[in-house]
This record gives sequence, C-alpha cells and structure tokens, in this order.
Amino acid sequence: MSLRALPTDIDATVDVRAMSRAPAIWVASWKPVAEDLKYVTPMVWLDGDFRPGQDNVSIDPESLAAATKRLPAGRRVIIWYRYFRSFWGIAGDAVHCSDGTVFAGLWPVVSMPHIKAEWTRFLDLFKYCGGSIDFVVGDCEDWTRFTNWGINEVQLMCIRDDPRFKQPMFGIDSLSALTSGFEVKDAIRPQNSAAYLQWNLQIGRFAAAVMNETIWNPAIARFPGIQGCNYDGKQMLDRPAPELNGHPQPSDNIVGNCASPVAYGVIAQAATSWFLDDLDPTRLVKTGSVRLDQGPWQSFLIDVQLGRACRRQAPDRSLMPWIAPVTYPGDVVGTVGYPKDPRCWDEMIRHYALLGTSVFLWWNPTSVPVPVGSPILIKDLGAQGERLDRVLEDINRNTGGRVARTAACPPISFSASVVVTGALGNDGKFVWRVSAPPGTTALRDQATDRIYPLQSGELGVWLHTSTSTPPDLVLATH
Repeated sequence: MSLRALPTDIDATVDVRAMSRAPAIWVASWKPVAEDLKYVTPMVWLDGDFRPGQDNVSIDPESLAAATKRLPAGRRVIIWYRYFRSFWGIAGDAVHCSDGTVFAGLWPVVSMPHIKAEWTRFLDLFKYCGGSIDFVVGDCEDWTRFTNWGINEVQLMCIRDDPRFKQPMFGIDSLSALTSGFEVKDAIRPQNSAAYLQWNLQIGRFAAAVMNETIWNPAIARFPGIQGCNYDGKQMLDRPAPELNGHPQPSDNIVGNCASPVAYGVIAQAATSWFLDDLDPTRLVKTGSVRLDQGPWQSFLIDVQLGRACRRQAPDRSLMPWIAPVTYPGDVVGTVGYPKDPRCWDEMIRHYALLGTSVFLWWNPTSVPVPVGSPILIKDLGAQGERLDRVLEDINRNTGGRVARTAACPPISFSASVVVTGALGNDGKFVWRVSAPPGTTALRDQATDRIYPLQSGELGVWLHTSTSTPPDLVLATH
C-alpha cells in the first residue's frame, strides 16, 4: 500500500507534558563553557602525557574527584587524555626488521601493564575520594599509524614476519588469523584490491581490544553502569558510509559500549577522487559523472550517512558522536561546508539525536593546527555554545529526552533534497525531523498536499505520528 493511500496521522505539535521524561540529550564539551548553559557541561580531564617506564607527573585523584562532585549527576565525564599517546611507540615494543629497520611496535605488551597499573590505581583512589563517573571518553587516535595510510611496504612486511603476528593476545585472535582472508602484502596498494579496507578493519579491532583490556575493563569493574567510547570507535559493517576521502571503510573498533563517530562534516578527496554511483547514489564510486560538493548540505549528508550506518549496524548501541565548532573549516580550509550555512550543522545534530545519541562530545578548541601555515583561530565559542544549547533545547522539547528506539534508517542518497530521520519518542509516538537544503522555504506532504513553512533560521520541521511510517515530504514549489 502506498503512503498516499494511508490515513494521515501527522501532527506538527506535541504535548511534552504527556511524555514520560527520559534523560535529556546533552553535550559534554572538550573545554570549559559558560556556566549558565543548560545542556552543555565540560568534561573532566585526566591530563598529562603518560610515558610507560618513565618518570611521569603524578595524578591528583582528590582534586579530580572534587571536580566530578561539582557536576550534575548523569553528566560526569572523565576523558583519559593522559594515555592518548601511551600505547604505541616505546622501545620495548618495537618491531625489528631483518634489514635493521626499527619502528613502533603494534603489540604494546610492554607498555600496557604500566598504563593499566597507573589507571587502576587512579580509579581506586578516585573512588575512595568520593569521585563519580557516568561516562569514560578516550581520544586515542595513535593506533591509526598502523593502517595502510600510516605504514610503508617494508614496515607492513616486518609486521607480518614478526613472531607476535601469530600470537593471540588481549582477548582477541592473532593478527595472522584476523587477516587470513586476504594477502597482507596487498594492503598497501588500495588501487589493486580491497585488501587495504580489510587490513584497516582488523587493525581497528586489534587496537580496540588493547584499549578495552587496559582502560575500559578496569573502569566498568569499578563503576558499573557507566558508558564509554573512544574517538572514531564505531561498528559499521553493513553498507559502511564513506570516510572523508571517499573510501567505504568498514569499522569494528568499539572501545567501551558506545559508538563514537566523528561528525565534523569533512569532505576531502571524497569530492575530488570519487563520484556518485549513477545506479545507487547512496554510494561513492571511482568512475561516474557527478561529484559530491563540499557545501553545507553535503557536509550534512555525509555526517548523517555515517550516523545511520552506525545505528543500522547496532540498533541498541548508544551513540556518543564528536562534533566540531560550527565555524570549523577543516584542517584543510574549505573541506567542511558548515561555516557557509550553520543551519545544516544544526540539522545534523537534530538527526543524530534521533539516531540514538546519549551525549554529544563537542570539540571546542580555541585554535586548530593545520598542515601548512598558522593555526586556525576558532572565534565566538561563547556564542557557539549558546547556539548549541538552543538546538539541544529544541531537541529535548520535541523528543522528551533520549529516544527509545530509532526508526528504520537505510542509507540516504548523496543527491537527496529531503532527509527524514525518526525515532520512537517517550510519549509512545514517533518523532521525525525532516530537513531540506539551504534555499528551501517550505515542504509539502505528498499524501495530503499540506504545506509546512520552515521557520526563520531553520531548514527543517518536526513531525509526530502514531506509526513508524515516515512522513513523505518534498520541496514545496510555488
């Protein structure tokens, strides 16, 4: 039966007083923010640069415990930034090649006990001092040095020939077993096969096992019920979304129990080396006629595609997505479209809320280092925090807090002019966000011809229905 034949049950209003309130969807900020923000709360930093086997500045668990006590219950986030460069790189774990080449070791068998011992001691003292944790967040990207983009052919072959390559460890199979389905030597040549995608997938699985064993397991043992993640940790195997350079990279590198996709809106080589698939515009391919632009709507599309892929793979796993300042132009200026129309950034956040986000992680630095030239200054962070707070107010008013379940979320077309995401809200109805590109002034319901004007400053509308059938809205023409 077509949607047109169904009785309409769309309501553009909702009585939030009738909702059973769930925990609010909120934002944990990287750096401090104004205290009067309702939905934005700063993280507590486990700071430093821990180096295994060396003298390290000690941690003061008492002051960090006091810091968490000052935060609202349910919003106590510890970011273990101290260990983001601790796992890989010490001499005791190095790989030694037959030609005398020595480089950072993939197997942190020496470094891990040092990290785990200090982290475990901190957790015990922190808890003794009355500290409380609701979320444990990591920002460890150092493992990506072992993906095909970070190593050369000599290093790859040395890893393959190292005795540790065939040894199971950290609660996971050996890398030899994980990579048995393809020729490892082909992983360095993405133009020849998809082996590089599989190599990167398995390296991610291996690195996540390392961090789960060292950081997550001790944390949840001492603080049951917490949620946690690591930067860009996600499970995305079913029709994976393309990454910023266009590669359809499957992922299975969850640290903790939440996915943490990076929704920064970056479109780099995805716009210059790939095309929309003429037969399936939800995909990018190497040959074609239409490329993905680097505009604000396209940043929205690529971010929502990523969130949908994470949600589709693991419908019951909460998301903790990273978002950037609305003015962030990309490490290469111009690769992010949001600064050209911040309303698309607002819409992205609304859609991620419906995709099952428990808390957003807002990277809000005052400056961003770039490959060439002076760092980019991020201005007006105070105003950006207020904007984010208003968007979260709008989201929670319409959802009643964290959603109960996301509706079906198939891949979206990269040529889409309307995007609809929905979820079961806390009043037993489905809540939908329908968004359209800049320049749109109204949407039309194809079933009823009802017109929905867009409010000033927004690119979408909220709708509420009694069923899981998505609203069928298109751009209104005059």
